[in-house]
Amino acid sequence: MKSKTLYILAIIFVLVFGCTQAYAQSPPPIDSSEYVSIVKQMQERGNIGEGVVRINQNSAITQMLDKNAEANRHSQTLQGYRIRIYLDNQQNARNRSEQIENKFKERYPEVGAYRSYTNPYFMVTVGDFRTVDEAIKFQGQLAVDYKDYSNTYIIKEKIFFPPIGNYE
Repeated sequence: MKSKTLYILAIIFVLVFGCTQAYAQSPPPIDSSEYVSIVKQMQERGNIGEGVVRINQNSAITQMLDKNAEANRHSQTLQGYRIRIYLDNQQNARNRSEQIENKFKERYPEVGAYRSYTNPYFMVTVGDFRTVDEAIKFQGQLAVDYKDYSNTYIIKEKIFFPPIGNYE
């Protein structure tokens, strides 16, 4: 019985230690505002003991990738998610949406807040989330921190490039 318990503990130790070692050795995330050619990055020589990748491709493909990256750099948007914290069409909705946007910016200055109008609604959406999981996580944080933001919902929308690792 003891040997079985020791065996299980040893396996758990190896798994945990192995995962933390792999995490500690992983490279830092790349900021999305900086373009890094995946082709050039793969061809760069790594550390001793790491392999070398050679890519043989038509130069037109490289030019197309660079052109696409340049277009994306100027647009600074991508498809992502935001959290809608206000939607109303009452008579005082314009002033109320401005108040809610300002109040949110005071509480969360690092998170983008966007006020918009689509006839007949005034809306306030917040955040620039790459994945719905990031949006859900922040939505839960909003609901816990402030009861004002308990009736929120996630929408799919064009977002600005958020820094990697934000909202954690």
